[in-house]
Amino acid sequence: MTRFQCLVLTEVLLIIAVGVLTWSIIMPNWLIGGGSRYMYPPGLTQGFSSRQYGLVYVEGLRKQTWAQLASSICDRWGMYLHTKSLYATASSCASNVKPADCTAAFETHLRDRCEIYSDMTLLSFVIVGVLSVAVLLVGISVFSC
Repeated sequence: MTRFQCLVLTEVLLIIAVGVLTWSIIMPNWLIGGGSRYMYPPGLTQGFSSRQYGLVYVEGLRKQTWAQLASSICDRWGMYLHTKSLYATASSCASNVKPADCTAAFETHLRDRCEIYSDMTLLSFVIVGVLSVAVLLVGISVFSC
């Protein structure tokens, strides 16, 4: 392979890598989901009927990163753990559900969301990091031709 062919191939790979990196950050949402009966009971609606989930951002009423969403829900879970006794007496669950069952399900729901959103935050950082390193390596290969 001649030096010119090497440079052309490297440039093509660099353009593809930058394109994939850019696309992954702003890619169309891969999931559209509804709200939750625990997080948004009647009267406490957050202003959206569904969320759009992407690699970096989650969009409902406003766009926010997975890190912001994880921080928010984990803070809410921590607050709930410290005020759990109040929820049993002022439950927003249906009247045919025992308050203890409702609060246990609500706590599980908050914990699960905190863990999943934290995992998605880590995953989005890893993917963007790997793609950035790939772009850097392709750029360095230009100088090795």
